[in-house]
Amino acid sequence: MRLSLHWRTLGSAVDLETLLGAASGAGFAGVEARRADLLAFARRHGGSGVARLFAQQALCQVATPVGVDLGASEADFEAACTGGQQLCRYLRGLTNYGVGQTLLTVAAPPTPPAGPGAERTVTRLRLLADLAASAGFALLLDPEPPGEAAPVAEVAPAVSTRRAGVGGDAVPPPAAAPRPTPEGRAAELAYLCAWVAAADRPNVGLVFDGWRWPGPRSLPPGLPLHCRIADAPPEGTERLLPGRGGRDLAGALQGLRAIEYAGYVSVDAPVPGTTDPYEGARRARVATERVVDAAFRF
Repeated sequence: MRLSLHWRTLGSAVDLETLLGAASGAGFAGVEARRADLLAFARRHGGSGVARLFAQQALCQVATPVGVDLGASEADFEAACTGGQQLCRYLRGLTNYGVGQTLLTVAAPPTPPAGPGAERTVTRLRLLADLAASAGFALLLDPEPPGEAAPVAEVAPAVSTRRAGVGGDAVPPPAAAPRPTPEGRAAELAYLCAWVAAADRPNVGLVFDGWRWPGPRSLPPGLPLHCRIADAPPEGTERLLPGRGGRDLAGALQGLRAIEYAGYVSVDAPVPGTTDPYEGARRARVATERVVDAAFRF
């Protein structure tokens, strides 16, 4: 099983070159990068055709860019399409240098595919899927909100602790949302699958997050998938390195083995105790490899 490194593992301050170097040095087969970082890399090295060519070669010799996060928020697929067009033009060139799998990920829409205004969102999603397909890429719906936001399903939204009005009476902050039940997690997975069905494109799939959906899951074979994993405390929702908490990651990974998943497993959890991206990547690799090897061992 090939391992990849999500950019959030090393933090938003790490640029693409450092992310790629740290991932390669730790033995990862690829990375998940942000759209903005990849395009910034292209701008820095794309002053001429020759410079762009060498930049693409350097990128591919370091690590395969497995996933690129388009960073769309909510249903704003227009912005994602703009970013997707730029990315597809750039990433097409990478396929000439041995990039075996490139995924574009976009945040899943916040309303059901049968809800109000869904027609327009479905149209945008299909446009983006066709754009990705024209460059040979899969488009995967991501249950995680863009950026480094806390997962909306597990943490209550932050609101002001002071009520407007006479006296400005202080009010307590809202309590954290209860931990999702197994039924709630299953419904969330079904929600993403409903959007995949609404897109009606063979290259549209989903990001399967073992942190969000631990334990064995029934997944449809043949659906484009990308797996991320992270652990969490038994009574908390903080992302931890695999093997450092109580999530049933082995069960989630064994479910992937049951459908003969042959893609990447990406670690998406911050590394405590170091600010060195190279050391952080090494620790993330060791922790992830231990869990993945145990789950896929026959």
